[in-house]
Amino acid sequence: MTENKKKWSSQETLALAWLVAAIVLVVLFSIWQRISLPLFTLIFLGVPLIILIIRKDAKKIGMGKISFLQILRWTGINFGALVLIYAAFEPWSGAYAFLLEEATATGTSDPTFLWLKLFDGFGGWLGMFLFSGLISIFAEELFFRGWILRAFEPKVGSVWANLIQAALFKLPQLLVASLMPNLGMGLVYGLVYAFAGIGFINGWVSHRAGAIWPNLIAATVMNLVLSLIILL
Repeated sequence: MTENKKKWSSQETLALAWLVAAIVLVVLFSIWQRISLPLFTLIFLGVPLIILIIRKDAKKIGMGKISFLQILRWTGINFGALVLIYAAFEPWSGAYAFLLEEATATGTSDPTFLWLKLFDGFGGWLGMFLFSGLISIFAEELFFRGWILRAFEPKVGSVWANLIQAALFKLPQLLVASLMPNLGMGLVYGLVYAFAGIGFINGWVSHRAGAIWPNLIAATVMNLVLSLIILL
């Protein structure tokens, strides 16, 4: 009796092309700007790429195909939840504002926000938006809400899988939280923004929608909106 094997389709080809292009662009951009390679981003892109090649299934890394209506529905839900969280905590904590100030300060080399220094006006904002959506934020969503979430779901169930990926996502964010001026700001960034907001809510949306597309769009747009409000 032969086993049913997943056939390579256009969705897998799209995922492969996106991941390879993202890795190449990250390396080329780092060489061009003479900055350190963003190792976390390369890991977050490289591991799912290997899984995709081995498993031959874009759904295993959260890059499966879903309907346009599903994307609209869950993007709206996700974005609305993020707006409520940031509206409730950012005005008095200033946690995201501090993060943006550090990322755009003189001498820093964050590849996402470096675009704002390379080009004035609309060009810089467009570069930041595209780089974050296609590479930096995409890499985080892919690795945590795409691959890790789906790797744990069959073993521990959707709720625990979501908690695990959100907790793992929070770990590298603790380095950022530890640099913040006060404990309250660090707790808001680490627990509310990283764990509850981007981590758990985005993971829940990814599970319900069946792919990372809605939370990728919501997180990318939210980052742009907050950056425009804070930096302009």
